[in-house]
Amino acid sequence: MPDEMTTAFEAMLEAFVAVCREFFGDNLHGIILYGAHKDAFVHTQSDVDLLVVCNELPPSSWDRYDVVMQLLERAETLQEVMRKESGIPIYISPVLRTLEEMKGLAPVWRREIRTGRILYDRERRVQNLMKEMSARSEPEPGSSG
Repeated sequence: MPDEMTTAFEAMLEAFVAVCREFFGDNLHGIILYGAHKDAFVHTQSDVDLLVVCNELPPSSWDRYDVVMQLLERAETLQEVMRKESGIPIYISPVLRTLEEMKGLAPVWRREIRTGRILYDRERRVQNLMKEMSARSEPEPGSSG
């Protein structure tokens, strides 16, 4: 049975997905939770790493930063609710990528994303892309194969 912290964390993730769906509309393809919290809420010393996959995004890093800041403004309430309900500060850290950019991720990113948890996947494109990544994956560091 999940504890209160895990329940509040999962509710925050669900609410973040809803915010993204409203914010990006049909441009949103998927959201992947990766990093320390991918399996469960772990601790407060790590931000919540989320990969937001869209069809189109601004090519400029600065313009993308503006999109992230607009998204975080909309998600600010979620972080506040989590703080109030659990007493724990949670920091959402979204990274934006297009489907095309996902195909060219560096090996270290592919490993990280491949083990992530899909929170939203319209038309299973993200799941299919993750399967492709797994099929062409490099061996883990330190392994012989």
